[in-house]
Amino acid sequence: MKKIAAPFGHLQLLRTSFFRSRPLRLPGSPGLLSRGVFLVALLVVLTVSLASCLSVETELDLRRGDDLGLVLRYRINPAMWDLGVFDPDSPERAIPVSRRDVEETAGLYPDVRVAHYSIDRTSEAVIVEVQYRAGSVESLKGLWGTAGGAPLVFFSSSDAPSGSGVRIPLATGPEESDPEQQALLEGLFAGQRARVTVYAPEKISRSTAPEFSGSSFETTTEGSVFSLVVAMHSLVTHPGTGWVELEW
Repeated sequence: MKKIAAPFGHLQLLRTSFFRSRPLRLPGSPGLLSRGVFLVALLVVLTVSLASCLSVETELDLRRGDDLGLVLRYRINPAMWDLGVFDPDSPERAIPVSRRDVEETAGLYPDVRVAHYSIDRTSEAVIVEVQYRAGSVESLKGLWGTAGGAPLVFFSSSDAPSGSGVRIPLATGPEESDPEQQALLEGLFAGQRARVTVYAPEKISRSTAPEFSGSSFETTTEGSVFSLVVAMHSLVTHPGTGWVELEW
């Protein structure tokens, strides 16, 4: 099945995988394990050995209506990468990062092209960067996907009294989770941040963002550029759909 390049799709997968509990048959294993038990055990190991495993940066370029941009930049712990969960042939991989996935995603839309694709490795991180260019708003909505529970929503001056803008959904957690699950996720994403940057076509006149309690969280607006930075574990466990809304 072709993968959609949802910027926070890996958070959605981690979230739903972590809280589901249907049976799982491990490769080479004659018996079944509870997926929930297996994933909790796996996350315990990851929390201990692979803290600071994943961070994500996303950029939306809305400056030209016929040449829109989406940049996805993932920083992955090398040990996590070497486990193979990001391999194209792994059914449990958390991010579709292969060139094949990227090109198949672009191929779903007639006016989308891959402007850049790279995987760079250092001693501290494997950095995956993908840059898409889209020729229409509808294609950009598709590229964003529905990882946050809703698609991108663009509105015009006829919809809002003061101007045009965009509503951006962010990935969210379950309505409820117990303290042990919260602690595991905090350890897994310790010290990691998610960043969303938006380049608007005009000076931004108003911005709103969801409140993330108990975490490092900040937003900045400079002219036509908006940026949000939030702790990864807060983004994963935030209940309900969190919306960023910008107006210009």
